[in-house]
Amino acid sequence: ITTGFRQIGGSLGLAIISTLSISLNRFHLTQLLKISGAPYAQLDASQLDGILSGAVKAKSMLAVFSPSQQTVLHDMALQAYTVAFCDTMYGLALIALVGFIVALKMPHQ
Repeated sequence: ITTGFRQIGGSLGLAIISTLSISLNRFHLTQLLKISGAPYAQLDASQLDGILSGAVKAKSMLAVFSPSQQTVLHDMALQAYTVAFCDTMYGLALIALVGFIVALKMPHQ
């Protein structure tokens, strides 16, 4: 029973972390697209899904841009992913620190 609860807890934890990371990635990418101006401001962050992995959908969307513009879009996607990943890890580190402090305050048995 204990192992089953651990597996469920781990699965839920990973799902929450993944959702948070993806949401932060979209947020940061949307902000970068807005501040970058034309021709990128009209793009939606969802149109760039798969740009870092080289997905077919992203490649076909990038085809309308010049090679230098494609590089800029790739760099924006990479920066958004990096910042989102760092934000997620900082949040997890904070949660782990709180858990560690709580564990230290618990009476020893």
